[in-house]
Amino acid sequence: MINKKDVLHIITILITSLFAVITTLTTSNPVFHVIALWILVLVAIFISKFDLLHPYFWFSSFFALYSSAYTIILVQGFQTNTGYSYENTLLSIIALTTVLLTIGPKKNESKEIDSEKSSCPKTSNLNVDRRLLRNVLFILFVILVISVTIVSRLGIQSKSEFISNSYFSFRVATYTVRYITLFCCLYLVICGKRFKYGPIILLCGIAVLFFSLFTAERDGIFRFLLVVVCAMFATQRIKRKTLPIVIGISMVAVVMLSYLKYFFVNGSVRVGYNDHGIIYNFLNSDFAAAGENMQVLLNNPWTKSFNNYFLILTDLLSPFTIGFSTFNIGVWFNDTFYYGKSSRAFTLLGEGYVIGGYLGVIVLFFVVGILVGTMYKKSIKNEYWLTAYIFTIATVASSFRGTLSSITVTLVKIAVVGLVGYIFYKTLLLRRQRTQQAFDVVRYGIKVSKGIENKSYTKKA
Repeated sequence: MINKKDVLHIITILITSLFAVITTLTTSNPVFHVIALWILVLVAIFISKFDLLHPYFWFSSFFALYSSAYTIILVQGFQTNTGYSYENTLLSIIALTTVLLTIGPKKNESKEIDSEKSSCPKTSNLNVDRRLLRNVLFILFVILVISVTIVSRLGIQSKSEFISNSYFSFRVATYTVRYITLFCCLYLVICGKRFKYGPIILLCGIAVLFFSLFTAERDGIFRFLLVVVCAMFATQRIKRKTLPIVIGISMVAVVMLSYLKYFFVNGSVRVGYNDHGIIYNFLNSDFAAAGENMQVLLNNPWTKSFNNYFLILTDLLSPFTIGFSTFNIGVWFNDTFYYGKSSRAFTLLGEGYVIGGYLGVIVLFFVVGILVGTMYKKSIKNEYWLTAYIFTIATVASSFRGTLSSITVTLVKIAVVGLVGYIFYKTLLLRRQRTQQAFDVVRYGIKVSKGIENKSYTKKA
């Protein structure tokens, strides 16, 4: 049932969205377009009451950041041949509104999972979880350190060389980073706010940082930090009042990592960062590409509805099409507009546009909204669902410069496989322990029984 407060919030979203659309259509100044988009974001954040885990907070913030970064740096004087048109922001407003209405403003009643009352009712089982996860993380830590060491000795000069040559050590390191991120999240959630973490989280974080530094793959450390922050917020180790500090530190970290992107790969730094302020460098570090890619599509009207809605089904099934080559719209974009150059990633918004124009954007983001909304509602069931949802936050946020398949593939191959595998192994381990305990009880009982019989026989004698 939808209560009156939720209805009022939905009406507020609709009115704000209508205002943003009208502003974008009736003005030619991109500054007003950006303001209109961010007003919609701020309204969504206020409705969520600054709850970091509510999609209204994180989805709106990250989506608007990726959608408006390019426009903002253009306003600041960034020179580009791509240009800007109002449709870039208009499509972003439509996509964001679709997701907000699909998910709805209703909040989960409980945001903190009590591990002792969920799927692990006994403290002994909780200790098994913590001990088992520490062992898993230590093994992954060792694998990552070895892989990064091998990668650092390859003599690669750019990130594209790692990807194009498909080095085995690089692939192992990439997947290991994803699984470390997942299991660190589960470990933080299991520990809650009552148990100490120990050094394992710090060790894993350092290993992931070195992976990003020696491969120029910043996405690894970004996802790790985002997941850790969300997990600590979910277990109330980070409060709402400290979020501005965390966000500020994160912005500085993004700029620093972007400045040193290739320093540990080929010894160079991005000197151009010295000529601009921190806001410009922050936006141009990782976020501006999505908006620029969208503008490239708009500058080429033939890309509108170039593909069809079957692509959505293909992306949803892509994790299960092992051994079959499927159409990758991100590869198509780079081969079409940047052939022979380094990858410019893509844009989730652009995928909807290529599928079916404005309607394609609505349909695609309706699907994304269903996925995110479902994971959010399930996140209060137990620590495994909460972990999967937090991992979804980082996955979806990264996909704004990717495709729908980048969401589904990562969630299935990492979150589903990792959590199901862990639960299966833990179940076998607990069953083995119970069997051993039962055997010990029986064996001990037999010994006691024989001892009593012997004493009885001695007395009779």
